[in-house]
Amino acid sequence: MGGSTAPATPIGTAAAKAVRRYNVGATHSPQLLHGLSGPIDHTGMKHAMLRQARTTTVTTAAITTSGNALQGVDVASFQHPGGAPISWSEVAQAGYRFAAIKATEGTYYKNPWYPTDSSGANAAGLYVTAYAFAIPNYSDGTSQADYMVNYTNYKIGNLFMPIAVDLEYNPYASSDGTNVCYGLSPGAMVTWISQFVAEAQRLTGQPPIIYTTANWWNTCTGNSAAFTGDVLWVAAYAINTPPLPAGWHDWSFWQYTSSGTVNGINTPGATDLDYFTSGPNTQQTLVGSAVSVQIHSLNALAGQAVTYSATGLPTGLSMTPNGLITGTASAVGAYQVTITPSASSPVLPASVSFTWYVHGTTMITSPGNQSTASGSPVDLHVHATDSAAGYTPTFTASGLPPGLSVSSAGQISGWPYKTGTYGVKVTATDSLGASGSASFTWTVSAAADHGTAGPFRLANSGKCLDDPGFNTANGTRIDIWTCNGGANQHWTVKSDGTMRIFGKCLAVYNSGTASGTPVGISTCNGSGGQLWRMRPEGPIGTELVNPESGLCLADPGDSTANGTRIAIESCPATPDPGASWHVM
Repeated sequence: MGGSTAPATPIGTAAAKAVRRYNVGATHSPQLLHGLSGPIDHTGMKHAMLRQARTTTVTTAAITTSGNALQGVDVASFQHPGGAPISWSEVAQAGYRFAAIKATEGTYYKNPWYPTDSSGANAAGLYVTAYAFAIPNYSDGTSQADYMVNYTNYKIGNLFMPIAVDLEYNPYASSDGTNVCYGLSPGAMVTWISQFVAEAQRLTGQPPIIYTTANWWNTCTGNSAAFTGDVLWVAAYAINTPPLPAGWHDWSFWQYTSSGTVNGINTPGATDLDYFTSGPNTQQTLVGSAVSVQIHSLNALAGQAVTYSATGLPTGLSMTPNGLITGTASAVGAYQVTITPSASSPVLPASVSFTWYVHGTTMITSPGNQSTASGSPVDLHVHATDSAAGYTPTFTASGLPPGLSVSSAGQISGWPYKTGTYGVKVTATDSLGASGSASFTWTVSAAADHGTAGPFRLANSGKCLDDPGFNTANGTRIDIWTCNGGANQHWTVKSDGTMRIFGKCLAVYNSGTASGTPVGISTCNGSGGQLWRMRPEGPIGTELVNPESGLCLADPGDSTANGTRIAIESCPATPDPGASWHVM
């Protein structure tokens, strides 16, 4: 979807202007609000990193001591149902520190609540940013920046931060005949954004905060990295950290839900919540590489004079008093960094602490393409080298054939049981975040159709594994019966790890893994519930282990009666005649 293949649409066409603008009162597009919605956990938070603070009745101390996070809200006229005002004093008392307020949309809508909301939030001590919801196919970026700044009479300072431009999914795509990118090509979209940014900077003295999602940005700007220096406000419902649009290595604002409840705002369960961080939560840098990281605070964004000091910076880096960290990281390691701002008024946040990983390079030696017969054991070690001495990488893998797994040390083992060609990727990552990978194919071919044939006799009763009534129907339960040499006791052990009779495979019902799960015959399909491994138990016999469950084929209750149905049971710690078999 999006504008990667769409032609540029002329801005300000009659079709774009004739659309019914039903979404003007909302903070964001229906697609984005839906993506941000979802259940909030019992603490009122979606994310583990935010559980130190609650969305309702939260104290100031809970937020200002919760690491790098400060909470804020995002409102529009929707937050005034029936004309109800927002009680900004209650919002502030609940611990929220900033507010984003929709001011305009395109060049046709002005939020009538913006003046009272912005002044009320400011009077309550909240930092404020006004944002323009961009409609790039309605008018050019310069015009929409002018429209917004002229309406708000915007000046940075007195708790007012730079304005923001909201760049996201077209809420009117179904009626204006375009798409989520407003019908603009990536090049045309980048031009539009450049117009808005330049005009906002000319009018206010600072470039705007850019609000967007990784998906929209990468689709509609063609992964543009032209705005890396601008402050990022990212929207995403993510677990730990949001995906970033191209060009940015970190975010300053993160809108993480549209389902919040905030004291003083009359839209319970439907308020957008954000949080702000003045610095990275973690930082990753390759040793020997140049660094440029800007630290922000709400105070500095609002034009207040703030100076910064830092402890624990990686070797080779330094920070200017205005919070710009530069240099070349020269030594690997994990550095615990704390940055403390100071100003004439209390600085928010008071400090920022994070881990800065300076890593080397990790490389995996590819084992080359692999080929294995189904049911054959695998024991393959993948090797990696790490330029950072003392940091042993940990291995993970994706795409392995079913039945195989990789250990943290890079040992791939198991019994592949499903034929096919698999694209395998093995990745090695050290504790500093350096990673390398190798990709190769793994072909699992069908096992040869031959093997040992004969009856299986149970040690405790001398009875044989039996297909009652010579039945060939799927689901036929298998039992034990007096050994008679009949075809219904004549099993073939295939080299793919299956045991067959009458062309059907001995199978654990529904590939169950619980003790007591019955066993029967079924059409052979290569599943783990149809695999059996012989494990000698000394003179008493051989255990038949199902590797998927780790359980053994057994006679429940050690019965010796004909017709006793067998099942899988926990493999005994010591030799047990009720789970030991002799191949005759």
